[in-house]
Amino acid sequence: MTESNVVKLPEAKAKAEEAGKAVVDFAREHPGLIVAGGVALGLVAGALLSRGSGRKLARHALTLAEMAGTASVAFGRQAIERAEDAGEGLRRQGEALADKAGKLKAPAEDAVDQASDAAQRLLHKAVELAGKLRR
Repeated sequence: MTESNVVKLPEAKAKAEEAGKAVVDFAREHPGLIVAGGVALGLVAGALLSRGSGRKLARHALTLAEMAGTASVAFGRQAIERAEDAGEGLRRQGEALADKAGKLKAPAEDAVDQASDAAQRLLHKAVELAGKLRR
């Protein structure tokens, strides 16, 4: 039997969960204080940033938004093209199936007619046999 000199540390996960619950509980109990703190942080950040940096940041944000919009349009066009291609392929397959079904229609109708004639002949024979058996 070997002994270990490793000491178990308290589980960090449990402590993190407890800390998270404490923060959530605090926010639920003091929502006004949370909002006031957010406003204060915004004011401090605004005071620390120069006017030019705020405008520069806004220009960068606008540029990123324009890029995202352009990418969205490009992706949308690609999706439309792919959908149209898929629809065209499905239309061709549908036409081929309709052609095959059209070619099978006449033989199927002939088979139904022959089966109907055979059923009528069988019925007549059955009636004939039934009449002979009654005599």
